Amino acid sequence: MTDPGAADVGENRWKEFATHPGNIPCVRRAFLTGILGGMGFGMAYFFRTSNVRRSTNAGFGSYLLITTGTWFYCRYAVAQERIKQKQLKKALQNRVSSEGIEAELQDV
Repeated sequence: MTDPGAADVGENRWKEFATHPGNIPCVRRAFLTGILGGMGFGMAYFFRTSNVRRSTNAGFGSYLLITTGTWFYCRYAVAQERIKQKQLKKALQNRVSSEGIEAELQDV
């Protein structure tokens, strides 16, 4: 048996990506970096070779590589930041709970 709500969650993610990609972490930055990098590389390749088809292919290929690389790097950095936040939250909770015990021990 499958959960009927599971398909809705996946569908909502794709709908969110299609309608508001800027709300998803790292997507906007990755696309902008990829577009500018692909255009720059494609134009530089065209100036060097004067071949429209090859420069278009090179520009699009570099767009894909730059976008993918930027997105993975950004997602990795976000994941590392979340891990640090969880560790800090746990350390603060431990600190607060141990301070309460120390205050009680000082009163005795």
